[in-house]
Amino acid sequence: MSAPAAAARVEPRPGIRAGELQVANVSKSYGDARTRTEVVRECSFTIERSRLTVMIGPSGCGKSTLIRLLAGFEKPSSGTITLNGQPVTGPSRERLVLFQESALFPWMTTWDNVLYGPRARGELTRDTRDMAEFLLAKVGLQDFREKYPM
Repeated sequence: MSAPAAAARVEPRPGIRAGELQVANVSKSYGDARTRTEVVRECSFTIERSRLTVMIGPSGCGKSTLIRLLAGFEKPSSGTITLNGQPVTGPSRERLVLFQESALFPWMTTWDNVLYGPRARGELTRDTRDMAEFLLAKVGLQDFREKYPM
């Protein structure tokens, strides 16, 4: 698995502290000793602060596994993953994962899809609305705020 293929500098809004994600010699295997399959092997890279990073590669190369590791959904078989020097030990609101499969509600606008989580948790505040605006701008979707998924 190679380093992220494309990255662009995105400046966070005031009050948001962008993090640095470091992956050091990470490997991930599945199965027992007889049927072990190594999916990611000795992968190392750094995602610098304020970088929007995209990972591309052929099917089966380990992209989804690596994303699950970065999100903390799974633990590496070996190596370390840190955010701002602290080990990633599980899922956290400090990291956002966008899955390749469509996970949108087609009857909701882009804005309503972005705010679905905070609304469902009863956490819809001015700050969460501001964060939603920031996130839409960060990924270039601010002009699609009132559009519906296709």
